[in-house]
Amino acid sequence: MRWYKGRVSFETHRTYPDFAWQSRFYDHVIRNNESFIKIRYYICDNPKKWSTDELNPENQETSRHE
Repeated sequence: MRWYKGRVSFETHRTYPDFAWQSRFYDHVIRNNESFIKIRYYICDNPKKWSTDELNPENQETSRHE
């Protein structure tokens, strides 16, 4: 994983100099079917929650930006 991220960063910086990996991201090894199923549901269901997410700019109060 270390080599992969390093290589991707190197190649991507050629085109996108400001490229950066997502902060607070961590890798997770899927070790069994139960873990796989939980992660699969998270990936499928999480985007559906965006309309109510506090980080969605549409949900932030305008007073925060003034």
